[in-house]
Amino acid sequence: MLSDYLWNLRAKIGNELIQLPSVAAVILNANDQILLQEKDGAQGWNLPAGVIELAETPQQALARQVRHDTGLELLCSQLLDVFGGKAFRYI
Repeated sequence: MLSDYLWNLRAKIGNELIQLPSVAAVILNANDQILLQEKDGAQGWNLPAGVIELAETPQQALARQVRHDTGLELLCSQLLDVFGGKAFRYI
């Protein structure tokens, strides 16, 4: 679901490429199994993930997105890595 900010931005620039910082959560259980969710449509299985909203920190975005996607509350979070570039585009 896009925020009002992103809808307004999209209305102004049309289908041009937008760089949107995003987060994804790697959530492990006691057996080190990773929590995945099945996305709508043909997107398949993915990590809980989403866009960092305007004026939101990555940690806030991660907690919000995990709560929205899974109903879980994060107890702690740790940065694992940062990815970017053409190979990581999401359409």
